[in-house]
Amino acid sequence: FHVSTQAAVASLRTFSAALKSVPFAAGGILLPGVADFDKQITAVGKSLTWKLSLPLGIASAGALKLAGDMEQTKIAFTTMLGSAEASNEFIAEMKEFAKTTPFQFTDLQTSAKRMMAFGFATEQVLPMLTNIGDATAALGSGAEGLGRITTAIGQIQAKGRVQAQEMMQLTEGGIPAWELLATAMGKT
Repeated sequence: FHVSTQAAVASLRTFSAALKSVPFAAGGILLPGVADFDKQITAVGKSLTWKLSLPLGIASAGALKLAGDMEQTKIAFTTMLGSAEASNEFIAEMKEFAKTTPFQFTDLQTSAKRMMAFGFATEQVLPMLTNIGDATAALGSGAEGLGRITTAIGQIQAKGRVQAQEMMQLTEGGIPAWELLATAMGKT
């Protein structure tokens, strides 16, 4: 857009110069305002350049941040998985997974990194995120619920046992944790 604006302004300046050489009205006197046409075109050009450049600059900054975030994600998964190839494969799987969920890729990758940091195997992450995502989507707790529940499950994984604190976190996240535990243990 910026280059096109400059080209348009240049064309208008050429037109303005041509207008100045054409006599308007009797006796070769230019009509009022035609003499200032070049200044007006310059002002319009600057205004257009500013108005078009600002949104493009903001969009570019957003794209740079997104690219930087993706690079950080690749580095994190490369570190966790031990190779760039494994990282790229996992990220590709997560991108496909993100297309089938109501969650943003960034929310899923944050939860996946959290789960891996708590000791879950790579093969466990997407199936567990599917179940957690289904539960949080049904409860309407969104990305916040996804984060809360993955943290609680990760803490259980890291400790190697279930404690009341994590059960409360799951319950606060909308998961009937006590009922599920009782059912799993065959208790009332």
